[in-house]
Amino acid sequence: MTNKQIADLIHLIAQEDDEQAFAALFRHYFNGLVSFGCSIVKNHQAVEDIVEDVFVKIWENRTLLLAVNNISNYIYVATKHACLNYIKSKRNQPHEAIGETLLYSEVNPESRFVNSENVNSIIHLINGLPPRCRLIFKMIKDEDMSYAEVAQLLNISVRTVNAQMTIATAKMIEGLKLVMPELNSCYIKKTP
Repeated sequence: MTNKQIADLIHLIAQEDDEQAFAALFRHYFNGLVSFGCSIVKNHQAVEDIVEDVFVKIWENRTLLLAVNNISNYIYVATKHACLNYIKSKRNQPHEAIGETLLYSEVNPESRFVNSENVNSIIHLINGLPPRCRLIFKMIKDEDMSYAEVAQLLNISVRTVNAQMTIATAKMIEGLKLVMPELNSCYIKKTP
């Protein structure tokens, strides 16, 4: 979803109480927020509930949405705070192990020309990234967040975000070269 489409949804939600627009916004952010929340809480079901509660509060305060400059950052920060509040309230309870739920469901416009087999290979490669690396990759690529925004949300340095993106890019290139041999001519291996 483009920034323009998101801005249009925000306008419909804030000005016209459009429930369909709100549902579209929820669907767009839900999986990413759950993945992000799971990096904090480590309880998938609890995070789904937390994200749903965040969206309930957004709906209740929808008239204020037009004042928000960066809705992605706003929603992620709200989710982070909700997750931290959950941890405080459950401090003495053990965290449950979770399964990974990151799914790459959106294809950017440049990918239109890539056939479905290649798209599936790309999805597989993204889902094969280490969890923290995958989360950072998705926040930057899917949510169009800056390195600084990701660093602030995850409480890490911009240098760490950059390092994780370098790792993700290298792994993606190597994996794509295996499934799409035609890419080998695009990347020349450095000789020592």
